[in-house]
Amino acid sequence: MSTKTALLATGILMFLHSIIYYLMNSGEILYVPVPGLSDSGKLLVEKGSQMVTGFNLCFSILILAASRLDEEPRLFMTKALAVCFAILMTFVANTAFGFPPNYGPPPPVALIFSFLGLWLVYVGFFKKNKSM
Repeated sequence: MSTKTALLATGILMFLHSIIYYLMNSGEILYVPVPGLSDSGKLLVEKGSQMVTGFNLCFSILILAASRLDEEPRLFMTKALAVCFAILMTFVANTAFGFPPNYGPPPPVALIFSFLGLWLVYVGFFKKNKSM
């Protein structure tokens, strides 16, 4: 379990997440849970979904690029990413438990990214690095 593997796996999962998120949140499927949504509301939901997709895609590209760095910068990026995932998971928990049923992220997605965050914490902060 190296920093390169952790960053590569995280980058690939974030890339797949951005594509799947876009496919799952485009078109009429966005408006089904909220009947009678106004045109302004639909526009807001659609553009918000596109922004999240774009952010996830850019985030994945940065993570994948970081996996190609030398070991010391990779370790730094792994630690930074672990902190980012800890912050992100607090927001995910808020939406998972604070929204009405079926409006937040699906539980498997929240679990996958929570375990991914824990893995990054382990690799970045606790695993002994032999090459440094």
